[in-house]
Amino acid sequence: MSTPILPNELAEIVTGLLINPSIFGELDMQSEHQEFMLEIGRIVGNYCGGYAYWVKPGNPDSNHLSNDGTPPLLMVGPDNSLPSLHQNVWAYYVSSGWEGEDVDGIEQGEPLNATQITAMRSQLQSLLIKSANKLPTPNTLLADVEIRDERIAEGIELPGEHKDTYRLVIEKTPTDHQVRFRVYSKSLDPVSSIIAQHGLTGHIGIQDGKPALSLGVSEGNLSVHVRSDVQRGLFIYHDIGSTPYYLSMPINQNEPEVSGSYYPCDSSYWLFDARSELANRAFEQHKFNHGRLIVDNDGWKIDEDHWMIPVYFVNPNDGDSLRGFFKMQFAIDSTFVLSVTDGLYDLV
Repeated sequence: MSTPILPNELAEIVTGLLINPSIFGELDMQSEHQEFMLEIGRIVGNYCGGYAYWVKPGNPDSNHLSNDGTPPLLMVGPDNSLPSLHQNVWAYYVSSGWEGEDVDGIEQGEPLNATQITAMRSQLQSLLIKSANKLPTPNTLLADVEIRDERIAEGIELPGEHKDTYRLVIEKTPTDHQVRFRVYSKSLDPVSSIIAQHGLTGHIGIQDGKPALSLGVSEGNLSVHVRSDVQRGLFIYHDIGSTPYYLSMPINQNEPEVSGSYYPCDSSYWLFDARSELANRAFEQHKFNHGRLIVDNDGWKIDEDHWMIPVYFVNPNDGDSLRGFFKMQFAIDSTFVLSVTDGLYDLV
């Protein structure tokens, strides 16, 4: 099971191994540390130019990485893969700028001054500090419980393979605000860091304004997807190429059609009933600013997602009632309210 490492995390590892490898319990011998230092230098040279050819040892009679020891020195020479002799990644650390060197095929470039060197090194050093403050926020643990076949609690005798105890772990991610869960055999706990936790894994989130669920047997293989239209049913589909298909429909406007099955689960009247309850409650709780409201009205006028009810107000000048409106707009195929407005017709 692979472990993802971020660039700032890799920088921390390399920094630790170069500056104080003892915190990892690695590179105990000076020769090992010098070989590692040389390899890092060669990697930089392979991508940015220059060649690291030797590490001058520190004082063998003292801890070469301690404050009072003599540190090892990476010896780097110029070559024709450098962008220029005086403008390259090494130039901020080569005080003489390889003065006097003449390498065929590269320009000399303008030597860096002390101000440029100080500014760049300060920026690089601050990157290490800033990156340490940008570690990914861990997932929020919502639940971690053990579950078993419900028939065990009922005293029903089951075969051995049905008596396994599983763990249900539910977490919320800090970045995409999805809820992730996994159900796996508790027997995997001792090896969970090296073996994928196969069982039932899923992501619960909101896609295109509707609840969505992706399922699989492991985190890296969520190939079955369920989307609710909130009103009438569920659309269940697989990733392309996984199974035969029975129905094709677009999942959203930015994706091609995928194939799956639609399962009707409820009455088509649900959305109207839900909107009616929400609209009536919003109307009852709304604070109008056009005088005293006359309760009698003509009922809701509905144009798909736009709901409007005519209202009347007492005329402060003792004339005819003032005719106004109360409007609500719902999102398409949803109970989500996009806007609520009111007003007087003679002012519109």
